[in-house]
Amino acid sequence: MTTKIKITFFLIALFVLGVFVGATLNRALVQNRIRRTFADRNPAGFTQILMDLIQPTQEQKAEVKALLDRYSIRMETERKQMQENMQKSRESLKEELSRILTPEQIKRLNRRPPIPFGGFGKPGKPGQGRRPRYQPPDAPPTKKKK
Repeated sequence: MTTKIKITFFLIALFVLGVFVGATLNRALVQNRIRRTFADRNPAGFTQILMDLIQPTQEQKAEVKALLDRYSIRMETERKQMQENMQKSRESLKEELSRILTPEQIKRLNRRPPIPFGGFGKPGKPGQGRRPRYQPPDAPPTKKKK
């Protein structure tokens, strides 16, 4: 085998190894971010996140934890109630719209995502904690800013 062929095989192997390592690290980082994002949606996660943030002294720990536990349960109950109210409002809206819309419009309405706005997270570019804004299926494509 010539030196040129050996170098080519080495570069290809190095590229494949780099892709594998990059994909593995990306997956691990994304999963960790998702876990952290949804950790505050349960009372134990909420308490732990705030305990880590506050870093109470030994004297404060018991009192702070008891307070956070009490509020985390209260906030979880309020979040569930809010979700139920939002679901009832969406169903009510859909019911009232069904009296006005044509069958084709109802079909399009049923296909669309359940959240009618841009998304959650910090403001920024899409892919940095913010989803792109919803566009109807028949809307012309928008130009990407550079």
